[in-house]
This record gives sequence, C-alpha cells and structure tokens, in this order.
Amino acid sequence: MESDQWDPNEATDIAATAQARPSDGPSRPDQKTVGNTGRRDLLLTLVALGGTAVMMFGLLVLRGQPSSAASAASAGKASAASAHAPAAPTVHVAWSAANREHYVGSNRKGTAFELPSDNRVAVWMRTVQPALVVRCIGGGVDAFVVTDSAAKIEAGTDDHTVTYGFDDAAETSERWPDSSEHDALFAPDGSQFAMRIAAARTMRFGFTPHNAGPVVASFQVGGLAPLLERAAKECGLKSAASPSRHP
Repeated sequence: MESDQWDPNEATDIAATAQARPSDGPSRPDQKTVGNTGRRDLLLTLVALGGTAVMMFGLLVLRGQPSSAASAASAGKASAASAHAPAAPTVHVAWSAANREHYVGSNRKGTAFELPSDNRVAVWMRTVQPALVVRCIGGGVDAFVVTDSAAKIEAGTDDHTVTYGFDDAAETSERWPDSSEHDALFAPDGSQFAMRIAAARTMRFGFTPHNAGPVVASFQVGGLAPLLERAAKECGLKSAASPSRHP
C-alpha cells in the first residue's frame, strides 16, 4: 500500500516540469497596466490634435492677410498705373460774340469778340478768369484784357505795367491804361494789337493785381482772323484807333 504522505521531492519535480512547459500564448496584461496606457495614449492624442488645430488657425490667418511684399507690389502697380494714366484733356474755349451787347451797348453796328483765358489767376481775396476782347465800333478797334480786378498803382503814372508774348516770341513790357471801372487794361494801339492777335496761335498776358503778386493769363487766340474779316467794315482795320476807356 502506497503512502499518502506528501513528498517534497515530488513537489520540486512538478514545479520544474511547469517551468519547462512551452507557453500557450501571450499572457493577458493586468488591468492596471491597460488603464495607465489608455490614459497616456488619450493625452498624447489630444495634444496632437491641439497642435494641429493651432497650425491650421495660423495658416488661415496668414492666408487672410497678404504679405508685406505682396502689399508693396500692389502699391507699386497702383502707383505705376496712376503715373501712366492719361492726363485730362484741356478744353480751350473759342472766340465768342455772345457778350456783344455788354461791350458795345446800344451801338447796332458795333461788334465784339471775347476769349476767356485757359487758366484762372489769383487777385486780392479771390481768383478770376481774365478775358481777351477785340471790339469794333465806328471803324475803330479796341483790344483789351478784362482783368476783373484793379491793377497795382504805380508811382508817377496812371497807367499800369503789363507783359505779353505771342507764340514763342520774347515777352514785351508796356504800360497800358485801364478802364474807368478799373477792371480792364487797354492796348495803346488797339488796331495793331488786334492784327498781332489774329496772326498768332497763343498769347501770354501778365499784370500785377492790386494787393497781390504778379500773374500770367494764357490764351489760345487762333481763329480771330476770319472773324475780323467778316467784320472789316465795323473794324476799319486800315486805320488806327485810339483806345476807349469804357469796355
């Protein structure tokens, strides 16, 4: 009869046999290890997602704001376009007889031709647009510039210094009398001056207004010759006329 007493040597053999037996597969990790690993992976995922969101927001902001180089290029293109933009055309007014009655009054046989300047000039407290006028009454010719301002008073004379030039010719300086209302300056020889106007394309006229600095008015005088030819009888261009002081 075999003894049921526990043999220590037999227990040692069983343990040795269990250690030598091959594994059936990977052993299941304990639950605590799984929990720690899951929280760590979740934290890493959230950090990665946060970084991606920040990067995308930065890209959107950069796309919404053009770079300084692009802005400078755009400004340069705009400046170049402005520099090459065509200048506004200058409109020149032709001679007109619309104000005839203002210059000749009730004289039915008289005529007058008026030409506004191309520019405005500064007189005391305002700006004005002078007008060049050629007037024919009773066979005489007056040529004068309506200054719409009194001229500077000069010592020792009632006349006023003016300058004028035609086309590319040099400037001429003379003293011209003014009107009774002190708002116009008359050429001393109206007939001769009218003929010089009729032969030119442009005219410059300078004077010094009262209480103001010297100014120059420019005129496109072309087109007067045919008007004077049609008014030859009223103008009497073959005879000189003394200037009238009443424009």
